[in-house]
Amino acid sequence: MITRSHFKALPLVIVVAATLIVALIWFQGWRERLLNDLDKIILYQQAYSLVRNGQIPNHGEVYSYGSYGPPGVAYLVAPGMLIAADPRLYEIPLTVALYLGAVMLAYFLGRSVGGVWVGLVSALALAVSRLGQPDLDLTQFFVVATMLLAWLWAVRRQPAALAAAIVSFAAGLYVHPNTLPLGLAIPFLWVAYRPPVNWKGLGLALVVAGAIWFPYLRFEWGRQFLDIRSYVSRRQVVALEGTPVNTPTYCYAALEGESDTQNETYLPYLGLPAIAKRVVSPEPPGIGTLRVTLCSVALKIGRNFNNDTFLFGNNRIVNASLLTVFWAGLIALLSSPILNRARGSAMVERLVAVKIPVLIVLLALGAAAIYLALSPAWLAKCCTADGKLQHPSLLLVEQWQSLLPLVWVSLVLGLFLAAHAGEDWKGLGALGILGLVPFVILVGVSETARADRFWWIWPAQLIVVVITIGLFAEQTPWPRAVFAGLSTVLVILMINAPFYQGKIGDWLTNGYEGKSSGQVETVDYLGQIPRASGSTTMTIGYELQAPVFTTETSVDPSYRTGSWFDFLLETREEIRNLNDTVEGLTNKDEFRVLEIGDGPTVAESPWRGFQFIERFGRFEVFRRE
Repeated sequence: MITRSHFKALPLVIVVAATLIVALIWFQGWRERLLNDLDKIILYQQAYSLVRNGQIPNHGEVYSYGSYGPPGVAYLVAPGMLIAADPRLYEIPLTVALYLGAVMLAYFLGRSVGGVWVGLVSALALAVSRLGQPDLDLTQFFVVATMLLAWLWAVRRQPAALAAAIVSFAAGLYVHPNTLPLGLAIPFLWVAYRPPVNWKGLGLALVVAGAIWFPYLRFEWGRQFLDIRSYVSRRQVVALEGTPVNTPTYCYAALEGESDTQNETYLPYLGLPAIAKRVVSPEPPGIGTLRVTLCSVALKIGRNFNNDTFLFGNNRIVNASLLTVFWAGLIALLSSPILNRARGSAMVERLVAVKIPVLIVLLALGAAAIYLALSPAWLAKCCTADGKLQHPSLLLVEQWQSLLPLVWVSLVLGLFLAAHAGEDWKGLGALGILGLVPFVILVGVSETARADRFWWIWPAQLIVVVITIGLFAEQTPWPRAVFAGLSTVLVILMINAPFYQGKIGDWLTNGYEGKSSGQVETVDYLGQIPRASGSTTMTIGYELQAPVFTTETSVDPSYRTGSWFDFLLETREEIRNLNDTVEGLTNKDEFRVLEIGDGPTVAESPWRGFQFIERFGRFEVFRRE
């Protein structure tokens, strides 16, 4: 082990300071924020009803399947409504608290397994990485808390930790149910370790979990649990209600290590025209379905590592190397308890006797042999009648040709590290189970075109990578120097340089608060008009760039063009907009708001009978003549 020093305050101080600095940069320019996230309007409404009227939230946003999710985020927004006067700040208090908590818990988990330095590097890498940065929807605090508590239950045999883990898991699931696979790792821990169970504590934990979920479950009871059935089965609500839904099935055949994102946008979100040359389709039935399945598995195995948000962006070598280290570590964690029991056997002794130079040669030769064996040209000649691979088959072969050599390296390196892992490393197998079980489930059930399904597991992946570095460093003549050097490289790689450059540049140009988008100022200006005459209503139309709805695309009354403006009008000015149409404009509008972005002021009114009266940031206000 790199070090097993007793707890000292300095590492934790470093973690907290680094986390707060990142949070400070992350929220720079908060006045520029536009409140237009269609997924959060319902959550904000629920949070406001809780703060204003004490009404308990009973459902949350509408998911991509058309189903209502649980309202956990509403509870996280509500404290900000009590603390902050500006709605653009509502999310910040709990976001920062949970972000800091997730990073600190990552430190404690890493330290429990591998010592202070493993904990410190795990925390710092998580703090600066994009997928570790503040976001209420990522539920990473609850994920890391559940993992730490479950690890304490299994390894240190603390029965109270199981109860706490269940409560933490239930709370995180209430924020977003995509973390459900994590809970399925707990039975595997019990089978593998048989830790003690305090049945009274477990019963109390289940009661608390039930109390957390009761408002949403009561809401679902009235809907025959339609929404839960929808997102658990991954089927559209309308399909469960009997309406046929034709969802195109295809796979984007990215090579391993190749970035499948551009400017932080997952490429399949751009649609078929943009990715047509790399699409594997399910046609013809049978062989087509098999191709899509194999393509999907290969694509999802590299999730969270094939993106453009590391320091070097779309760099296949960096992405593939990080993925290989992760899988090698996961194999080492899972196999170390088995190899420890088999110490003295011929197989284990051979692994222990292997020197690093020999290991490197073995890895290189094996990877090269696999790569050459999967050569598309060779396979076409030996395995096809006409000596040619069809385009979808060619894409699939190239995809697995890029992946299987990495699998070989991960497997051999992982077994090598497991054979050398000393007794100082505590609970490697338990952490391996907590990392593997949810990841395998996600690979099996998540949609091919939804990279975000894997984001929440990122803290576990990073901790595994750091532990792998520690295990490898111990096999070198200079363990501390190697660990320090590789850890420094890892933390630097995690930095999303364009993001930080943009934030710091905007800070220098527009100050910390940033240049206002004008949304709140527009709302305050409109609210003064009816209040001057003692009225509490007005009729306002909206023409916005996003989000824009039609009667065909709106799945909830809150999903209307301009619904965020109306929410702010009601909560800040106590003014109600009489225009509740989905499209945003009516022939009865007294005022209209036009979003023009950062462009010049509109020379003429886009609507006959309306005149320009004021501009705030990216919004212009018009009044009926």
